[in-house]
Amino acid sequence: MRLVARTGILLLLTAPSIAVAQVESAQRAQAWIARSALFRTKYYEVRTDMPPDDAMAHALHMDLTCEAYVSMFRGLNVRRPSRLRLFMFQSQDDYMAVLRHSLNVDGTGSQGMCITRKDSVTLAGFRGRAGDERFRQLLQHEGFHQFASILFPGLPTWINEGLAEVFERGVPVDGTLVIGEVRRRDRAALDARLESQQFMPFARFFALRNWGQAVRGGAAGTNYLQAWSMSHFFLFAENGALRPGFFKFLMLLNNGAKPEAAWLTAFGVPNFANMEAKWGAYVRDLRAEDYRETIRHLEFLAAGLLRLREDDVVPLTIDQLREELQKAKFEHVSVLFGESKTIRTSAEVFRLPGSTHGAAYELVDVRGRKIDPKRPPRSRVPLRLATTGLQAQNFAVQWVRKSGDYVPRLGVR
Repeated sequence: MRLVARTGILLLLTAPSIAVAQVESAQRAQAWIARSALFRTKYYEVRTDMPPDDAMAHALHMDLTCEAYVSMFRGLNVRRPSRLRLFMFQSQDDYMAVLRHSLNVDGTGSQGMCITRKDSVTLAGFRGRAGDERFRQLLQHEGFHQFASILFPGLPTWINEGLAEVFERGVPVDGTLVIGEVRRRDRAALDARLESQQFMPFARFFALRNWGQAVRGGAAGTNYLQAWSMSHFFLFAENGALRPGFFKFLMLLNNGAKPEAAWLTAFGVPNFANMEAKWGAYVRDLRAEDYRETIRHLEFLAAGLLRLREDDVVPLTIDQLREELQKAKFEHVSVLFGESKTIRTSAEVFRLPGSTHGAAYELVDVRGRKIDPKRPPRSRVPLRLATTGLQAQNFAVQWVRKSGDYVPRLGVR
């Protein structure tokens, strides 16, 4: 009786409070809608309360990201035409209120979400204290779910989450989102999970339907890591040899095939043990790489080449370039990726960050061939710089003539 009486008092005390909180939350949502700016980009209808410059920078970054989605899935049919909406919030409180009262979704525990309605798919997220880089990674991840929702009537969860993780790790390079990077923490996490045998057998993972239940059971980090590494495997293993089959599988899903039938057509009778063994060998051999630092190094080397040209010095090998830049005590201020960083000539800047298996920088001609010092090219265009030996993507510097000068353009090789 005492317990019931106390419970009754508690209900009397809390019910009005809950009602007041709901009213305040609804008012907050209405206020945010009223004060937020609305504009369009190439792909998105954007609503946000961010400062105009920040809002446009993030919106254009998502256009760049959407271009990467379009590039990967070019040729697939849009299954459900929808407006792509992008809601960007400064604060978590506004995010929660608008999701609850304008989009009828509970955003508890999330920083971002993809919400599907009849004629639109909304990508929503708040910046909060996480910072711009983490916010953009979040949008890259959830943006893939948004894009996938208009292409696939039923994308298996491990692919949906795995490819979202691949895009989350994407690095913007000269207007293109480059995917494939393996971060140091990913490499460390793979080692730990492999050592403790925490990954799920392929047959079970392929058939996993209730992803939310598995995540709530405490396997979130492990499941996302496995989904990412499997997607990375199908995209980049064996120099991309598995990619055609993987995309055939996705094309069949896009056309409405069931996953089991699509897999059988694309890869034949499933041999999960064999596929799992190949994946295991692949992920054990993955190397941590740092695309941002690699691009900074290439920018530094390109600036160094231009500086040496002023004195009519034209190195033909990376070793010669290093010697000449050391003589000149060359340094360069990079402002790539929103960070000002002074880079000075050192042995470190001539090594690819995080790579150990023979990856290197090299000087190449316009066709991408390594320079033969005995037969130097006659062109006055500066030599191209490139990476070789990176596992998913290699990068290169090309030269663009602008206002009478050569300007380096960095991109995928």
